[in-house]
Amino acid sequence: EIHTAIFRGAQNPVLLLLYEFLMSRIMGNRAVKVRFEPDVELMRNSHKAIVEAILNRQADAAERAMIDHLHSVGMDFIREASR
Repeated sequence: EIHTAIFRGAQNPVLLLLYEFLMSRIMGNRAVKVRFEPDVELMRNSHKAIVEAILNRQADAAERAMIDHLHSVGMDFIREASR
């Protein structure tokens, strides 16, 4: 799973624990899970930008790509949860 690999690669156990906690809460809410349909193409492009920046050892680009990704996914989630 891409998220777990990135957090493990960062060698920061707090990030991994935070991710696992958030995902258990999000995915544990069946009503949200059923309605949550993110833009798959946008998500794919976000993941690609993050991974490419990491592989190219471009920390600033990886950080920017991650922030953009979190903002996009967060907005998708908020939009769906408010329906």
